[in-house]
Amino acid sequence: MEKLQECVNKIQSNLDEMKKLLEPQKKEGDLDIIKSVKELILDENYYFIPEYQRGYKWDENNINALLNDIAEFLEYKNNDKKFYCMQPIIVLEDGDKWRVLDGQQRLTTFYILCKYLKLDIKSSIEYKTREKSKNFLEEIEERAQSNDEKCIDFYFMKNAYNVIKEWFKKRIDAKEKIKKLLQANKQDEKYMGCIWYKIENESSTEEDVFSRVNSGKIPLTNAELIKARILNIKNFENGAKATQAEIANEWDNIEYSLQNEEFFGFLVQNGKKYTNKIELLFEIYYEISNDDKSKKIKADIQKGEHTIFEFINKKLDENENIDFWKEIKSIYLTLKSWFNEPELYNLIGFILNVGIEEISKIYEKSKCENTTKTEFKAFCKERIKEKILNLEDNKKDVEKIIDELNYENKKLETQNILLLFNIIAYKDAKQKFSFVRYKNEKWSLEHIHSQHDNPAETIKDEKQRQQFVEDAKKSLGDKANDIEDYKAEDENDEKFNEIVKKISEISSDNEVALHGIGNLALLSCGDNASLSNNIFSVKRKRIKELDEKGHFIPMCTKNTFMKYYSGDIKDTIRWTSEDSQDYKNRIIESIKEFFDGEEK
Repeated sequence: MEKLQECVNKIQSNLDEMKKLLEPQKKEGDLDIIKSVKELILDENYYFIPEYQRGYKWDENNINALLNDIAEFLEYKNNDKKFYCMQPIIVLEDGDKWRVLDGQQRLTTFYILCKYLKLDIKSSIEYKTREKSKNFLEEIEERAQSNDEKCIDFYFMKNAYNVIKEWFKKRIDAKEKIKKLLQANKQDEKYMGCIWYKIENESSTEEDVFSRVNSGKIPLTNAELIKARILNIKNFENGAKATQAEIANEWDNIEYSLQNEEFFGFLVQNGKKYTNKIELLFEIYYEISNDDKSKKIKADIQKGEHTIFEFINKKLDENENIDFWKEIKSIYLTLKSWFNEPELYNLIGFILNVGIEEISKIYEKSKCENTTKTEFKAFCKERIKEKILNLEDNKKDVEKIIDELNYENKKLETQNILLLFNIIAYKDAKQKFSFVRYKNEKWSLEHIHSQHDNPAETIKDEKQRQQFVEDAKKSLGDKANDIEDYKAEDENDEKFNEIVKKISEISSDNEVALHGIGNLALLSCGDNASLSNNIFSVKRKRIKELDEKGHFIPMCTKNTFMKYYSGDIKDTIRWTSEDSQDYKNRIIESIKEFFDGEEK
C-alpha cells in the first residue's frame, strides 16, 4: 500500500539542502533530485518497463489509500510549504528512454489519475512483454467502459480508473485541488513528488539491482527511511498523543541543532560520516533497546545495512504507535546537556575521541536509576583511568607511567596523555576543547627542542639553509651579533656547519631528554611540518604566528612554548632541561589532581 512518505514543515525551502544531502549516496547510483508529478508524468518522458517486472497489480485498496492520503495532505492546516513524497522511482538511462527498475506501479497509477483528470500528459509508458498496455493506457478513458480484458494488465488498469472515478464522485470538492497539486512545480506552496534515483553503476545487471531494491535494500539512509515511516499518517490514528506536525517540526529542529559542527563533532566516533545527523540518535536507541548485540548486527550497521530501520519498522508494526519517539527526544536532550556543560563535554568528548567507550554505553550509564551527576562524572574519570593509564591492578603510579612515555616506542600512549593534559586544562578553565577541529586534522608529537641537534645534517637545500640562519639570528637577538649571515649562493658546507655550530652553542641544551614527554607537545602534522628542525626560539615565534592566523594550537602546546610551566625563566631563547622537567611535573600534577581531586 502506498504510504504518505513525508509531510514535513519547511521542506520546500530546504529542498536544495535535501538535494545536497542526498548526493553523497553512491552505493548503486546517485540520488540526485526530487521530481514532481508534473515532471514525472505531464512533462515529456519515455518510460520502459523491462520484461522481468510483474504487470500492473494495484487494487481498490491501494488506489483508495493513495487518494485518501493525498486528500489528508491537502487538508493539512499549516502555512509552511511542504510536499507529498512518494516512495523512490529507480531508473536506468537507456538512450532516450528511462528503464524503470522500481516504481512502475506508482508511475502507472499517477498516469491513470492524470488521465482521469484530463491533464495534458506528454509522457508514455511502454511494457516490454505487454506491448498493447501502452495503447490501452493512452485510450483508457474510452477503454474503461468496455469489456476488453484480453490482458490482465487491462483489468487492473481499467479497475484503477473506475475506482478513481468512484472516489471523486464522493469527493467532488477535491477534484480541482488535486488537479492543481498534480500540475504544481516544486516552487509552488504544495506539490507531489518522489525521490528520483538514477542508477549509474554499470557493474551490476539491472535484474540484480531490481532484486536488491525489492528486497528492502534501497541505499537510502536509515534516517530517511525511518522519517518516511514514522510520518505516515496511519501512525496517528491509534491514539498517539503527538501530532504529525509536531513530530515533523521536532525532527527538523533536532536535525538543525545537530548540524552544529562543534555539537555533532564531539559525539562522533571513528570518523563516521552521516548524511542525516539524527541517525546517530537512532543508532543509540537501537543499541540500548535491542537485546541482540551480536557482532553481525554491528557489522551490518557499519556496512550501511538498514538494520536500524528494520528494527524501528518492526516496533511500529508491533505497537502501532510512535511512542518510541519520546526516547529519541530524551537521547537528544541528554546529548545536548552534555554539550552545554563544559566539564561533561570535555570528559565525554575525550572518551569518545580516544575510543574508550561507545556512546550508547555512556548514555545508558547516565540514565541509570539513582545515578547522580557527580557519580556519572566519577564513572567517566574511572573509564579514562582504566584505559589511558592502564591502572586496573594499581601496581604503578601515575608518575612512573608518565615517566616511561617516550616518542620512540610509546607514541600513541604519549599522544593520549598529552591530549588528556589539554582536556584537563580546558576543563579547569571552564572552556570547551574543539573536538571537531581536532578530528579534522592529523596529529603528531612535536619535539620542543629539535630532535636533530645538528641541522647541518638534515638541511641540504641552500635556500632553506639561508632561511634557517635568518630565522635563528632574528629570534636570538643580541646573542646572535657575532654570527655571520649565510647566502644561498654561498653553497659552502663548511661555512654553514660553522654557523650552525655557533647557533647550537647559544640555543641548545644537551641535557634535555629528546624523546621524553618533557620535550613533546601536541601539534597538527601540517603545523608540525612548518616548524621543521628549527631551534626553540624560532619554533616559539612560529607557534605565535600560527595561533594569530587561527590555526588550532591546543592550549597546553601554546602554554609550553610560552614557558608558562617553567619555574624560573632565566633563558627565553632555549628549551632547557629545567624547562623540560617543570613541564613534565606539571603534566603529572594535573593528571593526579584530575583523578584524585574532589569533584568541584
